[in-house]
Amino acid sequence: MAEIVYGNATIEPGGMELDDESYQDECPECGSETAIWRHWQSAAGGSINPYYSCKCKACGHYETDWANPWEM
Repeated sequence: MAEIVYGNATIEPGGMELDDESYQDECPECGSETAIWRHWQSAAGGSINPYYSCKCKACGHYETDWANPWEM
């Protein structure tokens, strides 16, 4: 289920659905096509922040710019 965030009367008064998508693509470490990429947004501190993660099933490579995206 998508997260909806609301601003004040002038910024998204009807709410805004945050992005959260996952897809399979190439691993940047081993080149396998079995890596799961996730790109999502999170509202924190009054702003909407973009994040990503990549987890490869073949070699175990893992990278992210957020501490623990799999718990969201």
